[in-house]
Amino acid sequence: MARMKRAVDVKETAKLDFEKLCRCFPSHRISIDDIHEWMKDESTFFGREIETEEEDWKCKYVIYLVLYADLYHRWNGCTDPSELTLRFNQMKKIDEQLKIMERENSISASWQNTDSEYENAKREVASRKEKRVLSRMRKNVAERWFLLNLKSK
Repeated sequence: MARMKRAVDVKETAKLDFEKLCRCFPSHRISIDDIHEWMKDESTFFGREIETEEEDWKCKYVIYLVLYADLYHRWNGCTDPSELTLRFNQMKKIDEQLKIMERENSISASWQNTDSEYENAKREVASRKEKRVLSRMRKNVAERWFLLNLKSK
């Protein structure tokens, strides 16, 4: 209850401060609606991600194949019994997922590194990952630039 009361008090204080600030600049008619619009624009600008279509089954399949191969190599070089068990259980779960995907998509044999479909899907996965990373970098740069500008003021 105390937090709710404090939140209501802070809201009222902020509203009064805002109205006082707006009176200081009579030539610029700024309303609360303008502020809400700016907030909306800013949130869509900073929150915007590159639109990525849902990954198709080929990309997911390749991701599972790469993950399975990585786990297999870790399992092969492992000597600790508890880690061997852990890796084996992880490989078992991924293998089950791979079999389900193969059955759903009529794949008679698992794709190999040399298969053209495997290579194409792997390139697509890398491309999508690159786009996501660049999008996050863009967002972080924009936020940092904005904060540095605020700091300089």
